[in-house]
Amino acid sequence: MLDFYRGERRGSWVTHGNPSRLAKKHDTHLDTFDSLIRYLVKLRRDGVLDEKGFNDLVKLAAAIFVESEISQKIEEIVYDRLVNPLTLGGRR
Repeated sequence: MLDFYRGERRGSWVTHGNPSRLAKKHDTHLDTFDSLIRYLVKLRRDGVLDEKGFNDLVKLAAAIFVESEISQKIEEIVYDRLVNPLTLGGRR
C-alpha cells in the first residue's frame, strides 16, 4: 500500500523507503490544491469573489483534484501490473 505522507511503497516496486514518483505527484497536487483554496478564501474575504463564484471555483478545484488523484491511482495500478504481471488482486 502506498503511504503518501511518507512517500514510500512497501512490498512492491518502490522499496526501502525510497520516495516514489507517484507519491511526489500526490504531494504536489495536494500542495497546489491547498494553495489554490487558500487563495480563493483570500479573494472571498477581500470581496473580490461573491459567494456563488467562490463556491463554483472551489467545486471545480475539488473536481480537478479528485480526477487527478484517481488518474494517478489508475496509473499506479497499471504500472504495478506491468512490473508484476503475475500479481492478481494484490496476491503474490
